[in-house]
Amino acid sequence: MPNCTLKICLIFVAVLLTGCSTKYYVRQVVDGLIDHHGAGKVIGIMVEERDGQQFVLNYGRISGDRQWVELDDLSVVYRFEQPGFIYLVYAPEENAQQVQALLFDSEGISYSETAIRYLRKYADTFPAIQGYKFRLHSVMSPRHSGLSLEFEAPVTDTLEMMTLLSYEQGNVYPSAYWWSRLTELTLHELLHLNYDLDPSDHKRMNEEAAANLLEACMKSDYAIASDISRLFINIDMSSEYSLREFPGIQENRFFPNVSELEKMPHPSMAGSAIYAAILFLEIGMRERFPFNEPDTLENLKTACLEFGTKIPDFASGERPWRD
Repeated sequence: MPNCTLKICLIFVAVLLTGCSTKYYVRQVVDGLIDHHGAGKVIGIMVEERDGQQFVLNYGRISGDRQWVELDDLSVVYRFEQPGFIYLVYAPEENAQQVQALLFDSEGISYSETAIRYLRKYADTFPAIQGYKFRLHSVMSPRHSGLSLEFEAPVTDTLEMMTLLSYEQGNVYPSAYWWSRLTELTLHELLHLNYDLDPSDHKRMNEEAAANLLEACMKSDYAIASDISRLFINIDMSSEYSLREFPGIQENRFFPNVSELEKMPHPSMAGSAIYAAILFLEIGMRERFPFNEPDTLENLKTACLEFGTKIPDFASGERPWRD
């Protein structure tokens, strides 16, 4: 079960624009990646301040003819609640039974609770979001459904945000796969939210690489704890583009070509490329890696626990767990 599709999860640091202009900017960038660069799904998230009040803004879109919806119009197909922590999964009403079937096979509940446990393990290391309650919204909709929605919530004692995940009609993946994907994407965006609330001067592509590496670390913990053999990744670093972006990678060397990476349409794409190169070397330059393999990523997982306080300069070849 490969998990190697390029994911474009966008986050934009707060900018000094009016609310209307800020929303327009997020829409413009997200729509541009869908309409002009072939992205299948994009979620934009940013923190904005208006009249002394911070807001978390989301705009998400799946490719296809645009279908505007509101979060309140969707069906809640799953709710997990602990003190100070609520996690909700939604689907369009016409797809609710289909999504429930994806999430709840014979062991769906146990997989969900395990995935959320590891989501919280890593999110608890992000200092800027500590002390808040959480209300996290994840939306699932078919690929090419055109689903588009905006979400806005004030930052009070509670942080709210939305993520978006698409799936293929006729999917045969087990629920373990979907709980992995849902919670990894949430962790990815929580790292971005951490740095939107407490900005740093690192490169955006480095933050995107760190968010993707966090996904891999969490997936490894989850697959090992649940004894899941069907979560794996295929990585091909032999293409002309990969060799130009990472010269020497086939000789086990990590020297990113920043000028090539900066040519990509958005730092999220450059970050995904850096992530793939790092993981390729971490797994011994293999093209296929099962995430339930023990020990292989242990050093990386230790490093991931520090990404909420400092993002390594991956673009300059930095890998602190190997230095």
